[in-house]
Amino acid sequence: MKLPVQIDRKNLTFAALFVLLILLFESLVFKTYRNLLFKSFEFNLFQSNSIKFYSVFFFGYTVAGTLLLIFIYFSLVSTGIFKTFYFLLFTFANFYEYSYQNLYGRFSTAQDLSLAFLTTPTQKVDALFSYLSLTALIPSLAYLILLLRIRKKQKFNFKKSIVVLTVFICFCTVFNLTMWLVAPRYYFYEAWNNSFGAASRTFYEFAFTKVFYSPTKREAVEKPNSSNLPLNNIVLVLDESVRGDHLSLNGYGRPTTPFLDDLAKRNLLQNWGIAASASTRSFESFQYVMTGVSPDETADIQQKVRQMPTIFQYAKAMNYRTYYFDGQSNDFWGGDSADLATIDVLLGTKYFNSLQEPEWETDFKIAAKVKEIINTSTGNFILVFKHGNHTPYNKNFPTEAAVWLPTSATFAHNLLNLDRETFINTYDNAIRYNLDGFFQIMATDYSQLPNNTVILYSSDHGQTLSEDGELYSHGGESRREAIVPLFMLGLNTKADTDFKAMHANIFPTLLDLMNYPEEMRKHKYAISLLKAKTTDSKERYFMTPNVGPGEKTIETGAKIKFD
Repeated sequence: MKLPVQIDRKNLTFAALFVLLILLFESLVFKTYRNLLFKSFEFNLFQSNSIKFYSVFFFGYTVAGTLLLIFIYFSLVSTGIFKTFYFLLFTFANFYEYSYQNLYGRFSTAQDLSLAFLTTPTQKVDALFSYLSLTALIPSLAYLILLLRIRKKQKFNFKKSIVVLTVFICFCTVFNLTMWLVAPRYYFYEAWNNSFGAASRTFYEFAFTKVFYSPTKREAVEKPNSSNLPLNNIVLVLDESVRGDHLSLNGYGRPTTPFLDDLAKRNLLQNWGIAASASTRSFESFQYVMTGVSPDETADIQQKVRQMPTIFQYAKAMNYRTYYFDGQSNDFWGGDSADLATIDVLLGTKYFNSLQEPEWETDFKIAAKVKEIINTSTGNFILVFKHGNHTPYNKNFPTEAAVWLPTSATFAHNLLNLDRETFINTYDNAIRYNLDGFFQIMATDYSQLPNNTVILYSSDHGQTLSEDGELYSHGGESRREAIVPLFMLGLNTKADTDFKAMHANIFPTLLDLMNYPEEMRKHKYAISLLKAKTTDSKERYFMTPNVGPGEKTIETGAKIKFD
């Protein structure tokens, strides 16, 4: 009896030659592994750590290459519609990974995929137009030619194709599990030499973590015996992609924030100027701000983010009614059911933009909702995560509101398709329209905010603005991506705004505004902005985004000096 899967030497030869061409092509197109190999030459080949490096690296390299070879071979010996399935899978993997290489100079990770599920459909479309790499067409078309090469037509055999596909899935699972167990750091980050292998790693890692990851239980927050109903409202506004040095409030040459500038001149706004964000990507920054975790706490930082109490827990302990308003999503970023239990009212884009109006309307509706709450009641803690100036920038303001011309009307998010002047004009126009407009709507009179309301404002991260030719807007390692604004409205006492502030100072400031007893706080947080003096300033740091579990430097990202 013949086995349904037998070695076809001719197709195996075709597959091997194709894989070699793919590896050669991607080694020329991608700089990731060229850089890694060049860096490895710094090792002394005869040192034990060098031997370990080379053995693990080439093990991963071989695994990824073998996986691609098996995939190509099995696709060639399959028949009928199964060839179409293999082609679509290969093409999707190519476009997905080539786009990440084009954007960040690296392959994707499971965390990237997780974050993609948090974005709105509009943001997904925007990212598709902005980041898609057409270079992926080359290997995809070459693969199509290989599948359609002139040869004797194969008779469709459903049973054979199913067996072939099942064997490949088993191979893929075994290879991924082996790499995960043998060399976790290289599995999650470095040991991939082709886009198909990297894509399989991303989707398997995503599936593995969903199955095996168990959420860490957050620490409980005690309720003070003397806590009464709060006598103020606290509003934390966390903006999106607003770079602090592009605000005229912070000395930028263009009047991007004339309304806020006027408030500052009237001493109604206390401004810490340029602050350091916790990270250069939204997800991590949001988590750090929510829990008060500082970049100084690099040891087990991801465990702390999942375990330390959130600001909502403290707010509930002090009898505040809690609100979370999101201009980008309908979910609480990174939160589980326990976190959601501490939020009384959660409203996202479905609420604020249910009619699919222009995106710039979303934040204005959030501002109007905040105004309604603080005008009519006391004892509210409101956290706003704005839509802000998320790429593409031209979608954050109407063209007729442009102050600086020319401005972009395309999806371009970098200098690849725009000249420098148009690119910066677009970004600055968006800040002026969105940021000033938001604060003009949120309150009628900032000289006397109703019900003792205090508003604290910052952004999640800055932007590269392609100043060094970057194709990505944020999520990297440059200081520009960590430059954020930080100011406060409604505070009756004078704070020392010469203090060098950072995201980590926000959490303890909120605790002070809530009057939560310092001796009952679960951890020693950074200093509060209400207490900090110029002499308390110290070197500031920010974290690069996490790229996957493994060694600590890989799991937690890199700690980068800001000052």
